[in-house]
Amino acid sequence: MTDWPEVALGDHVELVPGFPFKSARYIDSAVSAVRLLRGDNVAQGILRWDGAKHWPEAECDNYSAFELREGDVVLAMDRPWIEAGLKYAWVQPSDLPCLLVQRVARMRGTNGLSTAFLRYVIGSPSFVNHVKSITTGVNVPHISGKDIKRFRFSLPPRSDQDRIASILGAYDDLIEVNRRRIALLEEMARQLFEEWFVHFRFPGHERSAMEGGRPEGWQQLTLSELADVRLGKMLDAAKNRGELRPYLANINVRWGSFALSELRSMRFEPDEAEKYGLAYGDIVMCEGGEPGRCAMWKGEAPQMMLQKALHRIRSKSNMDRNYLFHYLLFSARSKRLSGLFTGSTIKHLPLEKLLNLRVEVPSSRLLKQFGKLVTPIEAQVGTLQAVNRKLLEMREILLPRLVSGELPVPAAARELEAAA
Repeated sequence: MTDWPEVALGDHVELVPGFPFKSARYIDSAVSAVRLLRGDNVAQGILRWDGAKHWPEAECDNYSAFELREGDVVLAMDRPWIEAGLKYAWVQPSDLPCLLVQRVARMRGTNGLSTAFLRYVIGSPSFVNHVKSITTGVNVPHISGKDIKRFRFSLPPRSDQDRIASILGAYDDLIEVNRRRIALLEEMARQLFEEWFVHFRFPGHERSAMEGGRPEGWQQLTLSELADVRLGKMLDAAKNRGELRPYLANINVRWGSFALSELRSMRFEPDEAEKYGLAYGDIVMCEGGEPGRCAMWKGEAPQMMLQKALHRIRSKSNMDRNYLFHYLLFSARSKRLSGLFTGSTIKHLPLEKLLNLRVEVPSSRLLKQFGKLVTPIEAQVGTLQAVNRKLLEMREILLPRLVSGELPVPAAARELEAAA
C-alpha cells in the first residue's frame, strides 16, 4: 500500500460544462466552420467525428471559454456510462479546433494534479463505479458537475503522476500510431479502387474500348449473383436462449470501420452461428439508421453476431471480397444506393432491393490484379488491429493497479519495455 493522501476531485480539478449552442444553427459543412464536441462524439477513450456538427468560424471568438486544448479530459454528462464503458476521452491535436457543447464536462488538473494523470484517474474502475452510483434519471441518465467533483482518490506526488502518465501514455501513443497507420493503409486501398474502377485508369485502360458506359469486357450482375446476403437476428432478450455472445448493431458500423468499444451481448443458440455470425471478409451494411454505411470484418473479435438492422454480405467464389467491399462503400458514399431506400422520414435499405443491386464487374484478370495489390494491405490492417487489441488489454490491466499504487512504477516500466 502507498501513503498517498486521499483527496476530493473537486479540490484538484477545473471543471467546465459546455455551452448551449442552438442546434438550429448547427451546420454540417466543415468549410469555414469549427467542430462542436457533443456527447455523441465521446466514445470510450477516443473522440469520434463522423456525423460531426459545426459552428461558423467567424463567431468562434465569442466562445473562447469553451475552446478545447490538447490533453483536455472530456466526459459525457448524459448517458455517461453504457454497456461498452465510460464515455470519456482526451483531446488530441487531430481533434482541434473544436468547441465544447452543453452536457459535456471539460476537466483540467489543478492544485498539484496533472491533467495527464487526471485522464487515467477518470478512466479508472473506481471512477466508473462512482459514476454509476451518482447517475440519476430514467429516460436520460445523467450526472452533474457537483457529483463528479465528489469523487475521492489517492493523489500521488507529482513525480509519480508524471511517471505513471508516461507509462500509460506510451500505450496510448502506440495505439494511436497504429490507428493512423490503419487509416493510411485503408486510404491507399480506397484510392486504388477509385483510380481503377471509378476513373477507369486501370492497367491497360489505353487499349480498352468503352461499351455502354463501361470498359469492354466488363459485366453488370446483381449482388445476389456475387454474394450471399442475409439480415441479422431480431433480438428479444425475453426469448433468447443459449450462449452469451457479442453482437454488432448500427452504432458499431462506421464508414469503412467498426466501433467495437460499444459492443453489447445477447444469447444465441449454437445453430445460429452460421446464420448470424461473421467470418473474415464479410461485409456488414446498415439496413436502417444511415442505410448503406458499411465496413468489412477482419476478425476484430471472435464469435461476433449480427443484429437484424444489419445486412451480412458474404462474397461468393467468383467475386473478390475487397473489390465488392470498395464498390459498395463507394456506392453508398456517392449516394448511388439512395434509389434503393424506402421510407419518407426514416430511411431503410430492404433486403430484396439490395439483392437486386446492379454491380459493375471488371474482367477476372483485372479483379485478380486488384486483389493481388489490396490483399496484403488488408492483411497489414488486420495485423495492426490485433496488435492494438493486445496493447489495449495490457493497458486496461495496468491502469487500475498503477493509479491505485498497487503496482510499483518500475515493474510497470519493465512490462512496457517487454511489450514494445
